[in-house]
Amino acid sequence: MINKLIASILILCISSSLISQVATDAERFYYYNGEKIPLNINKNKLLIYYQSDSELDQSIFDNNKIEQDIRVPISQSEKGIYAKIIELPSNSDYSSEIQKLEILSSVISVEVVLGDSMAIPVSNNFYVKLRNEQDSTSLQLLAKNTRTKILRKVSFSKEWYVLEADKNSISDCIGVSNIFTESNLFEKVDPGFIFNISPNGCPSDAQINNQWAIDGSGIDINACCVWDVTTTGSSGVVIAVIDEGIAQNHVEFSSGTFTSASYHTQNGGSSPAQLVGVHGTQMAGVIAADHNASQIAGVAPDLKIMNISHDLFISSTISEELAAGVNFAVSNNADIINCSWSDQGGQYYTQYQSAMLEDAIDNALDNICSKRTLNSILSTYE
Repeated sequence: MINKLIASILILCISSSLISQVATDAERFYYYNGEKIPLNINKNKLLIYYQSDSELDQSIFDNNKIEQDIRVPISQSEKGIYAKIIELPSNSDYSSEIQKLEILSSVISVEVVLGDSMAIPVSNNFYVKLRNEQDSTSLQLLAKNTRTKILRKVSFSKEWYVLEADKNSISDCIGVSNIFTESNLFEKVDPGFIFNISPNGCPSDAQINNQWAIDGSGIDINACCVWDVTTTGSSGVVIAVIDEGIAQNHVEFSSGTFTSASYHTQNGGSSPAQLVGVHGTQMAGVIAADHNASQIAGVAPDLKIMNISHDLFISSTISEELAAGVNFAVSNNADIINCSWSDQGGQYYTQYQSAMLEDAIDNALDNICSKRTLNSILSTYE
């Protein structure tokens, strides 16, 4: 009890000091690997979270053009909560427009939008990684002092928590996440950038002689020679494909292609994976389509595929969901993880990062590389 009281007093002092230092729009930044990264605030756009009400909806959108819908978790959409990027009226005062919106009872949160030509909105969710479970007390106290809510743990992660800021919090999501970082009480904080993840370019040809990357083009992997003298893969090797789901009954896949472990990363996570687009099937085909004289030939048709799905549509929790997919693959002993997607074409790669998604990738690298030594990898091709 005494320790908790001392911790409460310390956190109150820390948070009071940090709250007074919340940055102005002219000097907005976030923390990445201990450094302050300047943010380019788009003063013509805002992201609003609101609870639908016909009369209040009209007051929101009378003077503001809707630019893009942002998907929210089903637990919110079932309550009539929506998120939209809006474009502000020309020559409007940015701060005044935020204040006007926050006065409306239907508005839950108003968050900034970053960048110009390819905008990145900031979610009203941010993420905190504890150093250990004992830090949960500090998390609860600082959340209370910043008027933010602890929503849940991130799936397949013991240390990461999801928090939510709203218009009653002491700052917007960027400001509050900076306070959590500056407290030095936690291992990492992710401010919740909403990356517009989309599939990379995909194959569409149905004939192997048109698969230029496989063989015969001069800029290929020379797969036919490998198939002749070595292998078409090993059933002991599992590749997790995190994508739009896979049509597992497709003629190009055998009954033994897929592992029993599969996962859909959205809406809190569930099994099995779901088919929500075509890109995942195409990627799985490139990897493991049967050599059956039909359509295309996969690089390694004898290995196993773990199906992990996400619709790759822009959403307020996309980093959390993709991180859960990576961690699921690691937890279920995948040897390789395929992520054939990118955000905004990599335009903001050096500016805006997700510490939580990177942490999941680091976890995969640490676990997969330590599990499978170079010798064991080579032994699958003997």
